[in-house]
Amino acid sequence: MSKVYVTKMEDAFEYKDWGGCIKFLLMPPSSPLKNVSLEIGIFKPGEDLKPHTHLESDEIYYIIKGEAQLRVGKEDLTLHKGTAAIVPSGEEHYLKNNGKETLEIAFITSPPEKWWLLERLEKLENQVKMLESHKS
Repeated sequence: MSKVYVTKMEDAFEYKDWGGCIKFLLMPPSSPLKNVSLEIGIFKPGEDLKPHTHLESDEIYYIIKGEAQLRVGKEDLTLHKGTAAIVPSGEEHYLKNNGKETLEIAFITSPPEKWWLLERLEKLENQVKMLESHKS
């Protein structure tokens, strides 16, 4: 059996509550990773990722396609395709697609954020309960 883990974008869990669409591509517990996660953000022109802070996690932003305005604390940066930026833990940050095309961005977080997992688990449990209630 191979030790390589492979996943596809179309199989990724999608999260849309914070703006745009974030696809959880590689993260525990749905992959063997324990210390890092990879999400892909897709934002239409004008869409943003709400201001937030990771208390325990550092995050790398890498622009795959498009252009983004990134605010970290009070500093504003414009990121273009092929650009990476580090957001240290404890820093409030905000992202907006200020370009004319869809923004595709990789978020690499270490350690992975636990609250995403808890919220995802809660949503899945609610879906299971709803399905079970329809069977009765």
